[in-house]
Amino acid sequence: IWVFVSLFFQFTIGFMLALFLKRKFRGRGLDQGAIFFPWAISGFLIGILWRWLYNGAYGPVNEILIRLGLVSRAAPIGFLSTAEFAMPSAVVTNIWYGIAFFAIMIQAALQGVPDELYEASEMDGAGRVRQFFKITIPFIYPVLILTTLLRSIWILNFADLIYSLTKGGPRGATEILTSYMMNLIIFESNYGKASAVGIIVVLMLLIWSSAYLAVARFEEVNDF
Repeated sequence: IWVFVSLFFQFTIGFMLALFLKRKFRGRGLDQGAIFFPWAISGFLIGILWRWLYNGAYGPVNEILIRLGLVSRAAPIGFLSTAEFAMPSAVVTNIWYGIAFFAIMIQAALQGVPDELYEASEMDGAGRVRQFFKITIPFIYPVLILTTLLRSIWILNFADLIYSLTKGGPRGATEILTSYMMNLIIFESNYGKASAVGIIVVLMLLIWSSAYLAVARFEEVNDF
């Protein structure tokens, strides 16, 4: 849930924003700054910010829901204090943070697609959808593979966001391997078990990266 749900929405929304920012329009620089801003903030600071936003007593998210009549003021939602909402809330925070990475990288890749290819395809009668799948995607395919691989690795290792949000709670509802490893070191001083968890993480990343690159290389060969 933590890795794949976050990765899917980060990639999808980031791709859409990159396509939007590729167009030239008034105020594009301001929009780029607003979209790229989260990537300049540390994970711990983002966790602290969103922990305040989710706060049940004075958090803006609950306040908005109360004013909309969706939540009672006497019973606000415990976004980070209940097992039901804790992981989805953490995932939403992670999605917000990671969108900027995909928007930056994909927009940069889109700038490198020659306009002549689109002009030639229009002369041949290709529509927007066909151009997207036959020109845009193949041209930026290596960037898409690299960014999704890197981001999946970073999300799995992104313990600082989880730790600053919930420390893995409540009752382990938001615990991931790397936050569990941190808790073993900080609260139990169990360096042996933490090292074992670290080795498991490295092996998982090695297997995942090898399998992912093998599938991506196979698809690329088939395309050609």
